Amino acid sequence: MSDRLDAHIEHVELSVVSERQKLVLILLACAAAFGVGLRVSLPLSLTPAVVIGVALAPVWLSSLSQFAHARLITVGAFLAVFNGLVLTALASTTERIDSGERLALTFMILTIFVGAGVLLWARTLIGAVPVVLLFSVAAAATISRSNAGVMLNPWKFGYSIPITLFVLALAWQSRKLWVELLALAVLAVIGMANDSRSYFAMLLVAGVVIVWQRLATKLAGKSLMFSVAGLGIGAIAVYLAASQLALRGALGEQAAARTQMQMERSGSLLLGGRPELSATLALMRERIWGYGLGRMPNWDDVATAKTGMARAGYDPNNGYVERYMFGGRFEVHSLFGDFWIHLGIVGLALIVYVGVVCLVGVALRVRANVVSALEVFIAINMVWNIAFSPLYSSIPLATVGIAVLLWPRGSLAAVKDDEESPGDSPRVSVDDGHVRAQFGSEEFRPATTH
Repeated sequence: MSDRLDAHIEHVELSVVSERQKLVLILLACAAAFGVGLRVSLPLSLTPAVVIGVALAPVWLSSLSQFAHARLITVGAFLAVFNGLVLTALASTTERIDSGERLALTFMILTIFVGAGVLLWARTLIGAVPVVLLFSVAAAATISRSNAGVMLNPWKFGYSIPITLFVLALAWQSRKLWVELLALAVLAVIGMANDSRSYFAMLLVAGVVIVWQRLATKLAGKSLMFSVAGLGIGAIAVYLAASQLALRGALGEQAAARTQMQMERSGSLLLGGRPELSATLALMRERIWGYGLGRMPNWDDVATAKTGMARAGYDPNNGYVERYMFGGRFEVHSLFGDFWIHLGIVGLALIVYVGVVCLVGVALRVRANVVSALEVFIAINMVWNIAFSPLYSSIPLATVGIAVLLWPRGSLAAVKDDEESPGDSPRVSVDDGHVRAQFGSEEFRPATTH
């Protein structure tokens, strides 16, 4: 009798500990997802994502094996940073190096990949939708209202991305096509009213894709090539339609005038709108291995960039090149260029690989007929930022993008199971002393520290 009573008491105590352990892990995952989204300045140029990533390194590093390409991307990120530091050391004998800039750039780049790792771990515990909701709330709450761009156009330069992530995450949670299309339409109207041409076009593409996946499944089953071909045609059609809408003044008179000027400048809206690409290519021809973290631009670099921009039909003698692109640091207005300049060939390969993996993730979801408007919007934004957006403003979406678009290891059926119930509360259980979270039929086994 005594033995049975002792065993019963021990069982009750273990159950209480298990419940507490489950609750602590879930609360920790929520806090981590929120913390990674914070955009606040810390001493020594540190970011909340890096601090949280270091503190939780044992658990999130162990969870990377559960997602395709996650370990390779993370290892590639650390190798790229190391390569950037090596380039800096080599350049220090003949070029000016800013140690503060080197530290800031290092932490900015690590914020993306360490933050994504933390969010992937949080995703295994609370799901993709809660991760995005918490991240977007934190990002919106810490937008700098003193920033010149935010003061000029708060939606375009501040709140559009976090609010869009939040709204589309809620729409994804509903698992209804009409809700997602309605959310996209409302956001597109807001974008039109706030001079956001590229944002408006991305929302259109997202709408086309989530409708196309339904049609593609009916027309060609699970054919990946058919799905990808349709997506490509749809993206081109949306680009042409958005260009015409902008030219005709549907997005505002200022947008129409700017679009017309960019088309006349180089014959292409993309090249005319982003002449920094021509500068990047000119710098690559001059120094293909890159420049390094914290290496300051000199007058030869400025002259090389100006020559490349002039060849593309852009007048570089307007102060923009000296003040923004090379005013105290390199900024060529693309992750493609920034990663190459700061991290060399390794950094360039890394960011291109990330872009390809994100597109593959969306293509797999389209083939399985489970892609959401949120995932499509994030993927399009990732590709756009790689080609046309500066490093600092791209950090939030790149971080959450990697965390959302990487898919669990296993068959395509596992991907479908994961996406069919994106917002389901995880079923957490204890097995052999390990906490286990299960979403649908997909099971994640988060690492625990001992």
